[in-house]
Amino acid sequence: MSNKQRYIGSGKKWRKYTDEEIRQVRQTDMLDFLGQFKGFTFKRVGKVYICTQHDSLVIQADRQRWLWYSLSSYTGKEAQGLNVLDYLEKMEGMSWQDAMAFMLDKGNGVARSDVNTAELSKKEEKEPFEMPEKDTEQFRQVFAYLCKTRCIDQSIVAYCVKHDLIYQEKKHKNAVFAGYDENGEMKFAESKVTNQYTQQFNINVTGSDKAYSFNISNQTADTDKSTVFVFEAPIDLLSHATMTLMVEKKRAAAENRTPDNNVWLKQNRLSLSGRSSWVLEKYLERNPEIQNIVLCLDNDVWGQKSVAEMTEQFGGRYNVKAHHAKHGKDYNECLQYVVNGTLPAPKEQKLSQDTQKESVSHDKIQNNVSQDTSRQADTVAENTIVKAFRSKKVKDLEFYVNADNNGFAELDGVRVCKLMQSKNGFRAILFKDGYKSNECECATFNEVLNKAVEHAMSIKADKEELDLTRQAQMKR
Repeated sequence: MSNKQRYIGSGKKWRKYTDEEIRQVRQTDMLDFLGQFKGFTFKRVGKVYICTQHDSLVIQADRQRWLWYSLSSYTGKEAQGLNVLDYLEKMEGMSWQDAMAFMLDKGNGVARSDVNTAELSKKEEKEPFEMPEKDTEQFRQVFAYLCKTRCIDQSIVAYCVKHDLIYQEKKHKNAVFAGYDENGEMKFAESKVTNQYTQQFNINVTGSDKAYSFNISNQTADTDKSTVFVFEAPIDLLSHATMTLMVEKKRAAAENRTPDNNVWLKQNRLSLSGRSSWVLEKYLERNPEIQNIVLCLDNDVWGQKSVAEMTEQFGGRYNVKAHHAKHGKDYNECLQYVVNGTLPAPKEQKLSQDTQKESVSHDKIQNNVSQDTSRQADTVAENTIVKAFRSKKVKDLEFYVNADNNGFAELDGVRVCKLMQSKNGFRAILFKDGYKSNECECATFNEVLNKAVEHAMSIKADKEELDLTRQAQMKR
């Protein structure tokens, strides 16, 4: 990708920054930066620095990592980061490229921390890593959980167990996903609860080095090793491998040949154990032959936000693509749908060019709307969207309904409500930030439309209040 490349639709030129420039910016001293640009002062409390003006803003001892507790709890979203780039992206709304440009232009006079960001924290603060003790018995609980509950292929689990990538932990019978360094020494372990009825939570083992997060590298000599598939969790990684094997078996049966049961080992796969781009950065440093990145993150708001951020961050150096699970929130949910035969009903499609479209106001729709849409349905295929209309009460709120008065509502292109018939009339299923938040029954179609409008107004109000709160905090 050349320096002449432009962001699609933005008119901005893309610039490739050197590794040294990126390293220097990441090592920006957050205390000095926030002091110069925001006028904030800090006091040392134990191992951290607390902002005098906003006591919920905390800078870690390395003077780079930060967390703003009040904003995280108020919005339910992430108000934390590893360095100044994360701050400019999350708190100032800058893109990664704009943040880099700002720091190299305006932030040259800001002090640098003496801690390398790649280390994440000072060596003396890092607790030693202790490998969770292996169970001396057979790993029955791990196999039952991964193969039966999570629907992962047994041969894939057996391979991982044989190569010590997965084992059963002795104390809690949890599944441990291990990561190793270049010398074959275990540096990372993520513990996953196998008993769904236990009160214990999932654990990232203390002292784990996420630079060596769980991954399975290409093990064949006759395939392309230049691509890595990236996931948020080990379970999704194994689910993707399982679906690759399922496709191979189906294709082999159609071609009347023996399937290649090692086909899933022909790809590089990496779990981020979260959504940190730093983990991917360290993996790429160890694997210089990688040229292509396929981001297979979750289908939720934060997963897709991370996809956008990583695409921008790595797009100048690698070919970056995004693959999403066709059904459900992630690849394991999709796998369970396929294996158990419980695929959800297909979602309604937006209007296409050859679909009849009518623009009307929600306020003018009467209870006989079903008769109107039934007459229009004669000109289009059965069960397709036959009417689109925009609310006058809420800007950018649009409705799409079919001949049966089933449909959905979108606010700024994001689905906020699903409309459907029920035994007693109609049902409104409400969504917020990509998740179901509530549902209610209505007697008439007009009532269900009003519920969607009220919900959209509430979302708009929350967003405006959050924006005003942030602006007020930034001015202080």
